[in-house]
Amino acid sequence: MSWKSKLFALLIVVLAATLSVFLVKTKPVAQSQVWSGRELAVDTVTLNKQDVSPYIKLTGRLEPVRTTELRFEVAGQVLERLVELGQSVQTSQTLFVVDSRDYRDVMAQAQAEFDIIQLGIERDRALLDLAKQKIVLQIAEVKRFAGLDQQMLSSRSQLEAAEQKLLQLRTEQVELENAIAISQARLQINRAKLQLAQRNLLRTRLLAPYSGVVNAVHAELGDYVNIGQLALQLVDVSAFHFLVNVTGDVAAALRIGDAVELQVQQRKYQARVIAVQQVPDTDTYSHEVLIRVAGEGLYAAMTGRVALPRATQKDVFVVPKTALYYADGRSYLFIVDQQRLLRRVEVTTAARLDDQVVVRGDLQAGQMLVARGVSSLYSGVSVVVRSTEH
Repeated sequence: MSWKSKLFALLIVVLAATLSVFLVKTKPVAQSQVWSGRELAVDTVTLNKQDVSPYIKLTGRLEPVRTTELRFEVAGQVLERLVELGQSVQTSQTLFVVDSRDYRDVMAQAQAEFDIIQLGIERDRALLDLAKQKIVLQIAEVKRFAGLDQQMLSSRSQLEAAEQKLLQLRTEQVELENAIAISQARLQINRAKLQLAQRNLLRTRLLAPYSGVVNAVHAELGDYVNIGQLALQLVDVSAFHFLVNVTGDVAAALRIGDAVELQVQQRKYQARVIAVQQVPDTDTYSHEVLIRVAGEGLYAAMTGRVALPRATQKDVFVVPKTALYYADGRSYLFIVDQQRLLRRVEVTTAARLDDQVVVRGDLQAGQMLVARGVSSLYSGVSVVVRSTEH
């Protein structure tokens, strides 16, 4: 082997030794859970049972309190389009105008037919009154002839003629009464036609059913539109709805009219529950809750967060969230015993209340537990109680 090969091999050995020493020196020291003998100062809280009213926070989006798709109610050419996208409108404000000439003619014809029938009824009623008067007179005439000597041939002929004329008058009365009845029925039919023509004429002007904002426009000036064709979308932004799905215990704790607090973009709004679904959805087994909030300062599709109460829980332990220690998917508390040694106790968490949590486990009222800074603690540590909260 040449001296160059020996020198190269020596350099490799030296580098390997240097690297080994560096790795040993920089190796992290595993933290041992064996107590080093130094006491730790901790803040504690005393366990006490209490009645709590927990809540659940849910996220959702704001939707306009009303969204309406307005459609044309008559067919014809659009003569006027009086709104634009995003425009605010008031109740009964005209939005579109459809050509009304044909509808005016139909209404005029219906009005004329109605007037003709009404005049006919008035004429027949006047004739009926005259017929009744004639009948009264004719009855008197019949009685007068009946009082004459019936042995005379002329008297009998006059009586028969009077009776025949009375029969004719009564026939005229029946015919007039029947004509009036038929005309009244026809008048009802034509009244319906006239009212329909009047409504159709009014429908040539599409009006806003409530105050709101135009959210979409689907027709232009000059378009020919049909009955039922979409004209525009109107939204009411004077208030907003906030829809969430909740479990049965949350739905049971809610009542229509309950005041709740809705938070949108770091600002809090007072809102009210206006609907609670009593029977859960068969697919999700959840209950819909509808909340209404005033629209001032809010916009559709904004994300919000609401806190809804749950059923009151009685005689439960409530601890600070900072007292919980999590490991391997489980929750623990550190109890300080009478010898000032820590004992780790597994618990299950239930409802949350702001910065507190309802817990269940092998706990007793009056025990002291570490309130915060639990991430570096373990069982068997001797501690000094720095402060105690009750």
